[in-house]
Amino acid sequence: MIKLDDYLYKISDKRSSYYAGSGALLSLVPLMKSLENDLVGMDESFTETEKLIMKVIEEDGIFFTYSLSKEQLSDDQWNKVMEIIDDYTSLLDNLNQFLTVTELSQADVYIPMIKENFVFISHLAMMSLSSFYEMSAQPEEFFAKANAMLLAIRG
Repeated sequence: MIKLDDYLYKISDKRSSYYAGSGALLSLVPLMKSLENDLVGMDESFTETEKLIMKVIEEDGIFFTYSLSKEQLSDDQWNKVMEIIDDYTSLLDNLNQFLTVTELSQADVYIPMIKENFVFISHLAMMSLSSFYEMSAQPEEFFAKANAMLLAIRG
């Protein structure tokens, strides 16, 4: 797993596949670590979510790049897109769960921050997803996975 400093460097490199979405995702790490410290029982949940955040950060550039493709995606590329959609869906589900926990715990300071991150990340994901809908020859499985992501965004 790449260190946070390495991610920050890659985001600033114009030749890198890391984009604004990567930065937004990266901002979740300190927020989740702070939540972990303040709320009992969050440490176990966060460990898996942190791994997922780091995975989605690495995938975000691929997702964005494929969404801009003017050529038909190969089967391998579609498989990667669907894997990334699954990861985004899991991450959005986790953020929804964290939001519920913070609301129930009355950790009011975190609620707006989680909501802002959720909304921004949801919009980035939907923008890329809409591009895939416009492409031709999507595999049938794509539509089910895209629908699952949209349901996760809906909450």
